[in-house]
Amino acid sequence: MEDDFTALLADPDVRLVACRPSPRRSERRLVRWLELETASPAGRERLRALTLRAGARNLSVSAPASHRALVRLSSPLPAVCSAVFTAGAICATCPLLAPGRSERSSSVRLVVPRNGEAQRLRQELSRTLDSALTIERTGERHPPARMTRRQEEAFRMALELGYFAYPRRADLGALARRLGVSRSTALELLRHAVEDVGRRRFSPGATPAERL
Repeated sequence: MEDDFTALLADPDVRLVACRPSPRRSERRLVRWLELETASPAGRERLRALTLRAGARNLSVSAPASHRALVRLSSPLPAVCSAVFTAGAICATCPLLAPGRSERSSSVRLVVPRNGEAQRLRQELSRTLDSALTIERTGERHPPARMTRRQEEAFRMALELGYFAYPRRADLGALARRLGVSRSTALELLRHAVEDVGRRRFSPGATPAERL
């Protein structure tokens, strides 16, 4: 059935809007939102055939315009999609629709997170799709900042006061007074800030600039 859906997505009158894995753990599925052209008889027949093929449980349709239909389609999660989602990557082009997958020039464009998963994902996709397939890494998605504004303020203040200097020019009490918090709160803010800096500094995907 997935081959039918892949052929459907290759149709110029069908647009893939978004996709994501379903939250159900018992049976992992891929949920896709498709926009179909339905102004022509061929478009309406395409929608009818898709509805019959997928079944009422796996497909729902809304009509945002008289000539377009928005379709929510649920199908078994393909192995290639599972690999991408597991790695936390984002598809810039759909791996299922890579043109000429049997050719060496074929490529899938992904935005890969900075977590050291790029090479493992490359190997997984090569096994899943085709050994000649290459991944063009179009960008790297930085992990979201974990340091809050208050933690950043505590870290900056500690540097300014000389808390990290040797010999130390300010103790924890001085930092707490400047921040207007207790010593325990100041220490907690500072520890979280230092942990965030350390994780970024020593993460597998850190850039040379971040390692300085």
